[in-house]
Amino acid sequence: MEPLEKVAENVAALRQEISELKTSVAESRSEVKACNERVTKVEIHLERIDMDIHERDQWSRMNNVEVKGVPQGKNENLFNIMKTLGDKINYKIDKSYFNFYTRVQSMDPKNPKPIIACFHSRYVKEDFIAAARLYMKSSPLASSDLGLAGNSRIFVNDHLTARNKDLLAKAKKAAREMDFNINHNFDEFEALFAAMDTPCEIIILTECWLLSAPYLPTLSGYTAHGTIKHLNQNSGIVIYVKDSLDCKVYEPDCIKEANCLVCEICNIFKFWYQNQINVVKWSDGISDAYRLECGVRQGGITSPKLFNLYVNDLIVGLSSMRVGCSIDGVVINNISYADDMVLLGPTTKSINEMLRVCESFAAEHGLVYNVEKCVCMVFGVVGKCPRNTPPMFLSGKELKIVKTFKYLGHVLADDLKDDDDIERERRALAVRGNMLARRFARCSDQVKITLFKAFCQGFYTGGLWVRGTKRSLDALRIQYNNIFRMLLRLPKFCSASEMFAQTRTDGFHAVIRKKMASLIRRIRSSGNTILRTVADRYDSPIIRHLVRGTMPVALHGQL
Repeated sequence: MEPLEKVAENVAALRQEISELKTSVAESRSEVKACNERVTKVEIHLERIDMDIHERDQWSRMNNVEVKGVPQGKNENLFNIMKTLGDKINYKIDKSYFNFYTRVQSMDPKNPKPIIACFHSRYVKEDFIAAARLYMKSSPLASSDLGLAGNSRIFVNDHLTARNKDLLAKAKKAAREMDFNINHNFDEFEALFAAMDTPCEIIILTECWLLSAPYLPTLSGYTAHGTIKHLNQNSGIVIYVKDSLDCKVYEPDCIKEANCLVCEICNIFKFWYQNQINVVKWSDGISDAYRLECGVRQGGITSPKLFNLYVNDLIVGLSSMRVGCSIDGVVINNISYADDMVLLGPTTKSINEMLRVCESFAAEHGLVYNVEKCVCMVFGVVGKCPRNTPPMFLSGKELKIVKTFKYLGHVLADDLKDDDDIERERRALAVRGNMLARRFARCSDQVKITLFKAFCQGFYTGGLWVRGTKRSLDALRIQYNNIFRMLLRLPKFCSASEMFAQTRTDGFHAVIRKKMASLIRRIRSSGNTILRTVADRYDSPIIRHLVRGTMPVALHGQL
């Protein structure tokens, strides 16, 4: 029996060892799997780094031109060579155009080192290459054309990285082998277009290789238009216009450095607006279709531009009157945002004159002003405001004079104070804060802080608050602090500065300073005539206030 007992013990020990070995193998597998995942992540990260380095390398060459085939000589003047090349291709260049020019090592030691010329402007560089390609299309460019020895061919191209050069060579080789042009795989394009089931009035195709295309492929329901002039082997533009559209397409003669087709789309807009049908959706029901007789398409991408073109004559007519308010000789008698227009004048007479212009424009274009929504506001000066204001009329009806008015969401007051608008923002802030506290009570603190920054730090038009009283601003600040405490469930009387510092969140005054700094930056960088007038005046009260608001309190007395 003893040998059997030993065998049983040995089997049990063997089973234990096998079990431990299985456990070890499972752990090793998990470690190997984790290691493989880490290796995969590292490889992906390295690929991204390599791609980023390559993109940055190509980006650093965006202003560079590579000229190949120019014989190299002792004591050569590269600028004279580039200048002679520019004269030859009918593109005059000056020394001030260049950042630098030099020769670099060629990939083939047997060939002369190519010249790399870096222009200050990428647009000048593109024009230079386009002029060279246009010249080389009619006749090849040789070194003898530049007064240099030999008769080697000269090529002018973009300065590509080695990887992009290899990719371009492979693409050209594949195109030659496959006789690539627009007709290649056009059947697959038709099938894809049909499967998309997306109505398109105009289809534009570029890089069509029309030089090797014997004909333009047809697309059912469309008329094809293609360029005749081709600058290189892969150039060419094809436009397919729907047969039902009355659209004129032609190739202009004035552009010689690039492929271009002009598509006059005025008739397209006529077609759209004459045939558009609208419906109103209410819950799950849809109303009967009706046609829009006037106005632009609501929600359309082109609608803002079209409306600006439509009312531009009115804006120009008002601005050319030389009546109303002005700053430094710049007439600012009307401010327009879409269909909301504000007329500014020092007297009721000037306002009435501008209203007559508006009435004349409306009569000529078949418009009707909604007089019920039009109001007047008199901004008074203490001690100088008239007791009685003469009436102002629009379309024969007297306009109502109000004390406050909400314009584009901002509350204006006739005493130029911002207390009403600050109170509006305080109430809106309370609504948003209660919504966040109710809907996201179970979220983590980090999520709540992110939501607080997104919903409670907007302070719409807060950068424009110039004459707000301390009482109204304190009420808004206390509301701001209490919402943050309520959202994070902090004690009611905890330190506001401490809780904002610990959570790395801007306090009330920091948010206001940032909004003022942002407003200054946007005003000074804007191309708008009215804003430029304000930004160019460093003694402007609004600019002075904004600058003071972005500085520490200790520096206010120095301004």
